[in-house]
Formats: sequence, C-alpha cells, structure tokens
Amino acid sequence: VIGAFNANCAYDETAVDLTFQVIVDNTPPAISSTVPANNSLLNTPSLSTIMLAFSETMDTSSLANLAAYHVVRNGSVAVLVSGTSYDPATRSLRLELNQGQPLVDGNYLVTVYGDLLLDVAGNALDGNGDGQPGGQFGLSFVVDTTPPHVTQIDPAAGSTTLPEGSWIIEVFFDSTVAPANAQATTSYRLIGSGGDNSFASGNEFDVAINMADYDLQTRSVLVLVNDGFDLPIDLYKLTVRSGSPGILDLAGNALDGDGDGLAGGDYVAQFRVIGPCGQDSDLDGVGDLCDLCPNTIVGAAVDADGCPAPIRYDIDRDGDVDGTDFLEFQLCETGPGIEGPPNPDCTAAVFSVLDVDGDHDIDQVDFGFFQRCLSGANNPADPHCAD
Repeated sequence: VIGAFNANCAYDETAVDLTFQVIVDNTPPAISSTVPANNSLLNTPSLSTIMLAFSETMDTSSLANLAAYHVVRNGSVAVLVSGTSYDPATRSLRLELNQGQPLVDGNYLVTVYGDLLLDVAGNALDGNGDGQPGGQFGLSFVVDTTPPHVTQIDPAAGSTTLPEGSWIIEVFFDSTVAPANAQATTSYRLIGSGGDNSFASGNEFDVAINMADYDLQTRSVLVLVNDGFDLPIDLYKLTVRSGSPGILDLAGNALDGDGDGLAGGDYVAQFRVIGPCGQDSDLDGVGDLCDLCPNTIVGAAVDADGCPAPIRYDIDRDGDVDGTDFLEFQLCETGPGIEGPPNPDCTAAVFSVLDVDGDHDIDQVDFGFFQRCLSGANNPADPHCAD
C-alpha cells in the first residue's frame, strides 16, 4: 500500500467519507525452484521437460515467447525448446524440449532471459538474483543413463597366477561409481571350486571378503580377501554384484555386468591360482611341471610325484586299467611257451609286468589276471587285483 486518502462528499447536505488505497507492484519476480534441480545428476531415460516455478503470477503471453529460453548440450549443441505450458494456480511453467523426445546423455545448460519474461504487473524477471529486473537465469544438469562396466580385473579373467599376493584383487571400472557401493564388501563374492574345476558340484567354498578400497582417480577398487593370506591352489570365480546392494554409478545406474548394454547383471570372471609346479591339468593336486604321471584319472589317490599306487596292468600309470593298457597287452602277447618280448614295441619292462606267472610268455593265464584288473576308462582299478 503506497498511500491512502480520504474524500468528503456532500449530497443533500449528507457527508460521506471515502477511502482509496493505491497498490503499486514494482518487485521483480524470480524463479523459486526448478525440476530438475540445479547441478543435479539424472539417470532418467525419458526426460524431455523442464519445470520452472515463479515467485509471482506471470504474464502468460511473455512466457510463450520461445526466444526467452536457450538450451545447449555439452557447451555447443543447441536443444530445441519446442513449447511452453503455464499453470497460474501453481505459478509453474513447463518447457517442452526436443519435440518431447528424451534427452540424450550430456551436460545441459538452460538460460532464461529475464528481460523477456514479465509478471502481471509488467515487472521483468530478476534472473540473476540481484534484486533488479532483468538478468539471465542459469540452470545446469547432467543426464547420464549409461551404466558402468568392469573393464578388467587383476588377476586377469581367465589367467593363472601364483599364490603370492593373491589375497589382493583389483577391479577397474570405465566410469566413476558410487564410493559407498564400491567399498561395500557385499558388492563382491569370491568362491573356490573345491579342487575339481567345477562350481556346480557342491564342494565349493566362499573366500572371505575383508575390505574394499575405492580410488576415485583410477576408478578402481582393491578387494582384500582371505584374511590377508595367499589363496590356496584352485580355480576361483569372482562376482561383482550389480544394483543395490552392488555397484551403481553416481547417477544411480546399476552396473552392466553381463555386457548386454543394459543396466543390471553381475560381472563374473574366473582365474586360477597355481603353485610353483604350474597348472594341475589332471586335478590330482600336483602341478604339471612336477607331475610324473600327468594323466591320472580324476579321483585316483596319488603320491607326492602325482602318481597313483602301482597297479600291475595299469601300464600308463593313470589309475585305471582300460583299453589303452589292453593295447600294450596285445603288443606283448606271445602265446603259450613262446618267450618274449615278441617285438620292439613291447619293452622288456612292460613284458615283465604283464608276465604275472613268470613263465616268460604272455598267454591265457596272464590274460585271466588282466581281466581281473580291467576297470574301464576313468574308473580307479583295485591295486590288489592281481594278487
């Protein structure tokens, strides 16, 4: 209220007092809030509008002037402001961008030119907050709908590594992830196969995840496992979990662990810890470089050299008596009363093993013992079968 005055009017000698109030509005309107908020990071895949709320009721015709708004992506790519819609009841303006098509990922800057927007009293918008009409209002936000990925791990997926230092696993991401999630031990799981190279046989074991330390600069996390002790020789499977609990980026996008281009799906990789004797191909607990019997069948008990207990007709020392051993028998077979070895392919050592009765021939008697020991491929033979 700028002023008031009284007026006395007389009619038929009757006095009437009238009071007039004059209201003057010279306060410029301001933008009180926005959606999205300034400096926000969004993973909204369908964002195509911006909401501006004003401190006063605005002039609708000025709000419809599309020249009052300017939107750019990544500093230089113009984004079309394709329409406006104003609600006087809430004093809010809806800006439609890009003909309603979702905004692509990028850094956005919205500029509102205050001298082009008026309230109902004709005051121009105070865009820069200095209390005066005019000035530009700026709104910045980032759209990020791209999920993060694991780029590599150390030890590398599919690799072999020695036990020394195997209690430290490093996971690298292609974008910044939420530190709280990256440092949560529940975001990771490490299991060992139990010695059989299978993760479906029921003898697997979980390895303790003790700590995870995330480095923002390298976008990598050090995962400390097994209470700081080197991992036992075995095949291991590492899972980096997606989502919550699990890995999210700063915009809230869940890890694309399975590489299908969509948020979600755990990252899974295997690596093998080997001893100084190298990889254990026959899974007998003795690495190939130290294994004197490198083809032992699975399940056969072996000695420190990787060899099963001696079985008379197990010529190839793999723990079973099968068709391979029978081929050796045929090479040395002579028939009754014919001394051997019969040919150079039958060594004296093998001939001696097959000649159970010690009569210097390989005949039906020896074959009878062989049949008693025959176990079939991959079936452990009885060490006492020829006793």
